Amino acid sequence: MSDDHTRHDIKNALATAVLAADSLTGHTDPQVRKSAVMIIDAIEAALTHLRASHPQKG
Repeated sequence: MSDDHTRHDIKNALATAVLAADSLTGHTDPQVRKSAVMIIDAIEAALTHLRASHPQKG
């Protein structure tokens, strides 16, 4: 499996997790909302690291 294919698969998996966490940001429980934001922040940090360590070609 190529690095590009692996990166694409990881980004897709993380995008799905962001969508799930994003849906929880509107929850009535403040702790659930806080946890959702923490999850989104962690995923965004992972994506930033992924982009920085494997820059796009071309």
